[in-house]
Amino acid sequence: MKNYFNIIENDIFILDDFDTLYKLYNNNDAKNKPFAIIVCMEGEVEIEINMKTHKIMPKQIMVYLPYHATITRYRASSDFSGKILCLSERIMIENFNMGNNLWEKSFAISENPIIDINKEVASLFECYGRLIYLRHTMKDRMYKKEVITTLLKAIMYELLNEVNSTTAETPGKNLLKQGDILFKKFITLLSRTEIKPRMVTWYAEELHVTPKYLSTTCKNVSGKTANVWINQFVVKDICQLLRYSEMSIKEISEHLNFPNLSFFGKYVKSHLGVSPKEYRQQIRDEISL
Repeated sequence: MKNYFNIIENDIFILDDFDTLYKLYNNNDAKNKPFAIIVCMEGEVEIEINMKTHKIMPKQIMVYLPYHATITRYRASSDFSGKILCLSERIMIENFNMGNNLWEKSFAISENPIIDINKEVASLFECYGRLIYLRHTMKDRMYKKEVITTLLKAIMYELLNEVNSTTAETPGKNLLKQGDILFKKFITLLSRTEIKPRMVTWYAEELHVTPKYLSTTCKNVSGKTANVWINQFVVKDICQLLRYSEMSIKEISEHLNFPNLSFFGKYVKSHLGVSPKEYRQQIRDEISL
């Protein structure tokens, strides 16, 4: 088995090793560091996050929220065996409501990211992982994204069950700050808007705040400005339409309210590194392999 399984367009992937995980969280060019669930079956791993060391032992899970800290060091024993499930922020927001209340549990998780599980629960998570991998390998079956997303929702519910049973409630610490609330409203609005305006002003007006305040709040909470978030969601919509729809490139441009085809082409190339036509051809080449 190789060390990296890209399940769905960089939104969902499974790792076997920590080298790739470390690179993901320490690449300054990365715009979308993932949410990670680390399951240790054998051996042990030490992960240092902002100078604080956490040790993951067999039958333990570590939940890592990327907007809290950066992995500064790690050490895995030679007999380490486990899996690392990574989910992009976008897919967490769009499909799991920030992880089925994991958002509200974020402070407790950041303070105590290690969760003990029993043998049965460990086997349950391992079965989910095998099922996702098996479904990923079945290239000729339709509805891959829908099926795998549904399986991931089940995993998130199982994980939330463990979080609820192990994290102690500290009065006041789980309460969201005003900035967190505004950011959550912004992301919800962004994810639920089918044709997304590309101007921060539109979202600020909908949320009854100034564009500067919205962008500053997003930066403080998530590390990314409102404009970066908007572009990230718009680009993902473009990729989905180029990959799955029968619409022409001109029709996609008009559908997403770009002023003209030339502007659309420049926008796509600036974010994807290739033109819309080249991106669509790459997808067709992948399918034909």
